[in-house]
Amino acid sequence: MSNKQLKLLLNNINSEAEKSKNNKELLQSVALAIDYGKPIKFNLNAAISIMFSNVILGSIGTYLLLTELLKEVNEWFIISFVAANVVSLFYFTYFCFSKNDLINNISEYIVKKDTLQDNDILEIDLNNSIFKGSKNIQNEFQEFNRGNYSRHFSNAFLVKKESTLTNKSLFLYQFHYVDKQTIQVPVTSTNAQGQTTTTMTTQTIYHHYNRYGIIYDLLLAKNIKVLSDKTPNNSVEYNSSSIEFSEQFNVGANSELEAAKFLKPPIIELILKINNLISSPNIEINRNGLMCLSFNDSDLWKAKTTKTLSEPQLFYDELSQHAELNKLESLLSCITQLETKLS
Repeated sequence: MSNKQLKLLLNNINSEAEKSKNNKELLQSVALAIDYGKPIKFNLNAAISIMFSNVILGSIGTYLLLTELLKEVNEWFIISFVAANVVSLFYFTYFCFSKNDLINNISEYIVKKDTLQDNDILEIDLNNSIFKGSKNIQNEFQEFNRGNYSRHFSNAFLVKKESTLTNKSLFLYQFHYVDKQTIQVPVTSTNAQGQTTTTMTTQTIYHHYNRYGIIYDLLLAKNIKVLSDKTPNNSVEYNSSSIEFSEQFNVGANSELEAAKFLKPPIIELILKINNLISSPNIEINRNGLMCLSFNDSDLWKAKTTKTLSEPQLFYDELSQHAELNKLESLLSCITQLETKLS
């Protein structure tokens, strides 16, 4: 198979996968790779040969430049020759990796879609949801007060599992935020007389982070915050009698009575269970009973897979199995238990 034919095949597979409406149609897109009957692998022999040649020629040029064996040859000619080979080397390295990335990226898309379909999860349009616009839930929860430079939702999903939850809407989200940091770094320079001076210059660094979470209409409690990595900005901070709980969480409410009513021993036990399931959990319930459960874990809606389109039959067989999301299932079970204990 030529590289051109393989790229056409991969584009066709990607197109069919995007159009698929169920797992059967999604598997049919993978079957295209099986039916082709040839390795799903780009032929990189020519690129590797050129890269190898560039390494040899660049090494020779560098040797000539350093040892000055060819003084009759213009020094800048050799420098240009070496630089051209270095640039060429980087280009062909990128070329090789990008070809493999195409196979992996399409495989990842197919796995993601298969996982969502297996678990009755629907990816939603951020522009027409509670995650953007005048009803943006960033304004509802302290959790989203992160990032001194920028913040936005990058993904959102609707969970449709009626067997696990009531008919109320439950959303999953990914929240991206950026912190901007300005630092002073030393810069050393040497003048024509060999004198060295050091000056300070300003450098800006951008730190990118992600948080993940669940939005759910709990409705059975209001104005409560149980935070593991922040101090609640409620009017009242509440201390639980549970030492283990108090070491892990800060609690905020509009009154101590409101907090005590919510944090009964079974609820405290359940929250500690959630804390063992996910990293840095925060639970906030706003004035309307809408709950935001946030955390650091990025794998709640990502199934563990080991194969890609480069092994089409094995990839097909793996996708034919139900994609298990055990951590998400456990967390949804905890939310169901929370509703039961509060009702």
